[in-house]
Amino acid sequence: MRKKLDVAAAVLIGAVFLWFMPWSRMMEAKNDFVHFYIGGMLYGHPDIFSPEANFAKQRQLIGATLNHSFFGRPAFYGLLLKPLTLLPYKTAYWIFQFGSLASLVVFLKLNWGRFSYLPILCAMSVPLFSNFMNGQDVLYLLLFCSLSLYFAERGWDVAAGLILSLCAIKAHLFVLVPLAVVFQARWRILAGGVLGGAILGVAGLAGGLAVQLELLKQLGNPDHSPYPDIMPNLRSLTGDHYSLYLASAIAVYLMVAYLIFRSSSYEAAFGWALIGGVLGSFHAYVQDCLLLLLALVLLHTELGKAPKVLLYAVSLPFIYVALLAGHPYSAVFPAVLIACLALQLFKRPDAAECRPSDPAPAW
Repeated sequence: MRKKLDVAAAVLIGAVFLWFMPWSRMMEAKNDFVHFYIGGMLYGHPDIFSPEANFAKQRQLIGATLNHSFFGRPAFYGLLLKPLTLLPYKTAYWIFQFGSLASLVVFLKLNWGRFSYLPILCAMSVPLFSNFMNGQDVLYLLLFCSLSLYFAERGWDVAAGLILSLCAIKAHLFVLVPLAVVFQARWRILAGGVLGGAILGVAGLAGGLAVQLELLKQLGNPDHSPYPDIMPNLRSLTGDHYSLYLASAIAVYLMVAYLIFRSSSYEAAFGWALIGGVLGSFHAYVQDCLLLLLALVLLHTELGKAPKVLLYAVSLPFIYVALLAGHPYSAVFPAVLIACLALQLFKRPDAAECRPSDPAPAW
């Protein structure tokens, strides 16, 4: 009975938040998918990272241009997206969205056994809703991570590394994952990741070296990472003070590296790496917080009581009201994550209590 009430409450809360979502942005396909489609169209072309070329294609496809929106992912991603460009734009868009939905189903199937409250959190997840509204690809990242962990759990480490290398489509969110692999001595996962990365790197060379240099130039373009006051990372605290951001990011990465080092399992180490990746990244938005949901799944048995409450807090929808309200309210989000890390640092690794593997949610 308790679980049924939780589900009903989650669905009701989720429906309220969905009501205020920008539905027209999703239904008209005028969202981030357009620059994925353009990346596939321009794969191998020297203008793949040119904002001007991207905006010209946007006018052709959707009859308008989206502010700050152009292809800025690794060039190999254009190759992965190329098959969609064989289809009309709207058809490709709905196939992409259906793929996100299928990825969600697989994510739930592979992780429900780890954490039985996962569907309840998904039913009211603002990052999940935002992924569909914005035509984003974070659910594919959850798919890759979940499959990689599934393979690793069964000892298929090379395959785990190969599938994990696909997360390089948003590499800045996974910069600490190699530490989880190294500190847990999962060398075959590392080998698979290096092999997969090498294959993707070669695929990204289409168009020549100048294309890669253009990507680096565009990553430094402020238009590529606008609106820092609604980012769920340190930039909500530091804004455009880049030296302060850099110092804060280094401090966060050191904290997370230590938590990874003393983790009791590869899965827990992976979870800490996801939190550090989101919090310390220069570029992240609401949908990227779906990775924090996977982190909760992987860490809920290792967390101390207070850190667990804080990680639950960023998995519930209410904190996103503050995040999307902008400065100074958005600073609450990274502050909660930093507090979670700091409190866990003071938890003795050998002081874990005997607890059920799937405790009741902290709310």
